[in-house]
Amino acid sequence: GAGVVLAVGGGVRVWRARGTGAEGDDVKKPEEKPAPLVSQSVDVEVIGYVSGQPSRIVLRTISNGKKLRQDAADKFNAMSQAAAAAGVQLTVNSGFRSQEEQKALHDGYMQKLPGYNLAAAPGWSNHQGGISADISTGNLGRSSPQYEWLRINARRFGFINDVGSEAWHWTYKPTAALLA
Repeated sequence: GAGVVLAVGGGVRVWRARGTGAEGDDVKKPEEKPAPLVSQSVDVEVIGYVSGQPSRIVLRTISNGKKLRQDAADKFNAMSQAAAAAGVQLTVNSGFRSQEEQKALHDGYMQKLPGYNLAAAPGWSNHQGGISADISTGNLGRSSPQYEWLRINARRFGFINDVGSEAWHWTYKPTAALLA
């Protein structure tokens, strides 16, 4: 008979009514069905900003559900797998940022609010172009295993640490990485 389909976790449950209700057996019983095959990463087109100008970019998912521009995301995911194989976990705290997110961070920084770091003006952050990721280094900064692994290996994947005061800030710049 007819049922209601609900997405539950990784699977789908179909709830069907049992019996006629006359005997008091109209309790709903779940029937498990295999989860549909759905890509973990759905590409999304957004308006990003490159050098102050709006630009259409396509984002792809990386770790922690964050997103980067497609090409940067593919290289980041490969880099993350290589790091994991070496026993180093790369956790992204921030990837692509919308205009509103960047404005909020910049405003907090300009007002010297606690917990706000250096943040570019809206439209001028590499995060808004989908090419920068803030990778957790814990409280260890340049002494962290993440930073040390990235310092040695990130260039192979096209990433550089382009904000010297931020050990966590890595940007996909393949040409610059070749020259570094």
